[in-house]
Amino acid sequence: MGHPYQMKFEKANRERYEALDQKTKDSLHHQANLYGKSFWTPKYKLNVDPEDGVLYNRPLYEDGSMLTYPTIDKPFEEKNNGKYK
Repeated sequence: MGHPYQMKFEKANRERYEALDQKTKDSLHHQANLYGKSFWTPKYKLNVDPEDGVLYNRPLYEDGSMLTYPTIDKPFEEKNNGKYK
């Protein structure tokens, strides 16, 4: 048995992360910056963070659930005046 505080991660999450091209990762990271906080993308089944970009480690909890950030419904767009909607 492992250390009681050792975290386990979903292997498939790493595989989905590695399958994304850099342009998609950068686009998702940009969306997290526009959103101003972390989010879950159901399309790619990955968590995205404004500081770290697309996250490849998704913790598995003892009850079998996984860390999932809130979902955003649609991409954010930049307005011409520099503010976001």
